Amino acid sequence: MAIGRTWASKFANKFWANISSASPTAEAMPKKNDSGQFNIYGCGHYGCVFATGYSNVVFKITTDDNEARLSKYLSSLKNQPEGIVRYLGVYELPIVYMKRKVYVLWREEAFSVGNTPSYDLLSDSSSRTYDGRVARMFYGRMNSFQAAAGEVRRILRSVKDSAKTLSYSHRYDRWARENYAADEYATNDLYALDKENNSRVQLALALYKGPQRLALALQICRFQSEMIANEPLGTYVGQAMFDLLEEGVLLADVHMGNIGEARRDGDVYMVITDPGHAVDLGGKLNVMPQVI
Repeated sequence: MAIGRTWASKFANKFWANISSASPTAEAMPKKNDSGQFNIYGCGHYGCVFATGYSNVVFKITTDDNEARLSKYLSSLKNQPEGIVRYLGVYELPIVYMKRKVYVLWREEAFSVGNTPSYDLLSDSSSRTYDGRVARMFYGRMNSFQAAAGEVRRILRSVKDSAKTLSYSHRYDRWARENYAADEYATNDLYALDKENNSRVQLALALYKGPQRLALALQICRFQSEMIANEPLGTYVGQAMFDLLEEGVLLADVHMGNIGEARRDGDVYMVITDPGHAVDLGGKLNVMPQVI
């Protein structure tokens, strides 16, 4: 259940001292306007994002356990992926809301979320230009990745022993690589702006079951993320998805609605702004934020 603006504000006020003790700097505390109300940028399904007084940093309160574990893992890395917003810290508050734990985190601010690449580049009028075709290619690959990643998540959530199923699927790794090494397979038109790529992926996966289907879905994710990483648009995003997958973390809910821009040292990076539904393939997300 969504935490909502009212409860998010209540938690921020009630646990102000706790949050202050963990804040990266005093300026990174949630910012209030002249009327004493928090400046909340927006709320999603699990939490709300607050403005802070610290340049390029936002504060978030969330009940999403998966997001907390992923951001904890990412913040612990010596070099965080350039294609994902950077995390400064994540902690657990000593309270439960609607039977869910409540977390606070600080991360890099993102801009133009959901409009990167811009809608203009994805328009019919731009479809024959170089930039338009590159943008559509990125869109198509992202759709294929999301469809396959969603299938990985569904399979592992539907079996009694996900570790055993995943282990058994590795028997089909070579077969999957040999059967998905080109765009012609499971992908019809990468320049299409509908869900055609998703349906083509589903049709290809529907031919197989169990561990074999899982192996093919993972290979599609691996192939598409690697292709994105080697193309002009979305290079850092694709590299982040590919590298994390190689480390055993699959980002199963990356889509155009959570792609945006990060501003770093005068440069603009395309980044994943909300890497949700991460699938733990190797125990990397068996971490819990510290209670403050």
